[in-house]
Amino acid sequence: MTVNKDRGMTETWHLPDCPGHLANRIFLEDSARQVQEEQAWAEGVFPGAFQRVREAAAALTPGDPAASIAGALCELVQTQAERAGCVTLPEWVRILERYFPPHLPPLD
Repeated sequence: MTVNKDRGMTETWHLPDCPGHLANRIFLEDSARQVQEEQAWAEGVFPGAFQRVREAAAALTPGDPAASIAGALCELVQTQAERAGCVTLPEWVRILERYFPPHLPPLD
């Protein structure tokens, strides 16, 4: 289905033996395979990469200005890794406020 602002919506139908339909199907199947391969690769590499980030953050001294940034980053990455969806804006704000306390009164 295609939306054209001048003509409205159009829908194209293909017969099963149509070359355009076949090319589109091959493209979609190849794209799905690539996404699955990339996901499997990321799931295999993530634990080691995140462990290296945690180790680097732990090596910082508490007075180092980068320690707060590293701590917030680690918590955000951990929160994201624990779920399938994204970290919501309120969760981001709560995490950032823990590491960078606000100078304004908290929202009730």
